[in-house]
Amino acid sequence: TCALPICKLMFQQLGSFAEFERNRISERVFPGMVKGVQQGNWQGARFSPFGYTYNKQKKLLEIEKREADIVKLIYTMYLAGKSTHEITEYLNRKKYQTRTGKQFYSKFIGDILKNRIYTGKIVWNKKHYDKNQKTKKHYKYIKNDPSKIIIAQGKHTSIIDEQTFEEVQ
Repeated sequence: TCALPICKLMFQQLGSFAEFERNRISERVFPGMVKGVQQGNWQGARFSPFGYTYNKQKKLLEIEKREADIVKLIYTMYLAGKSTHEITEYLNRKKYQTRTGKQFYSKFIGDILKNRIYTGKIVWNKKHYDKNQKTKKHYKYIKNDPSKIIIAQGKHTSIIDEQTFEEVQ
């Protein structure tokens, strides 16, 4: 390591350039993601939504029949007056399993009931990481202003029709 002032200056300059480039990359990527959503492309996450698989070649969400049948059952039961807790108990009692082979839980059922992806829509930019707020290990994940949320018609096939989704809401 170099303790000379010139070395410190060089390291500071390199850090500044790296930060500048990182900011430029995010400025270029964000508009591309917005355009992709507006064209109906799913922007991805760690996993595809329950009920779908992601076909990398086609760049398309495709229905996964076993999971899609469970999604339909969840909506049907909810419209029949069952609570998320009762639906969870029923699915677990009948030995239905999540994608990872685990039991269902109420929050997961609630998330399925609120997710517009099942109507063939793409909803993007609902939340973001606030770099000014931190939890113990990460930045805080907070909701965006509704005006920043993008809802577009996706290229994928719907599992639930719009009317059923609205009735559940």
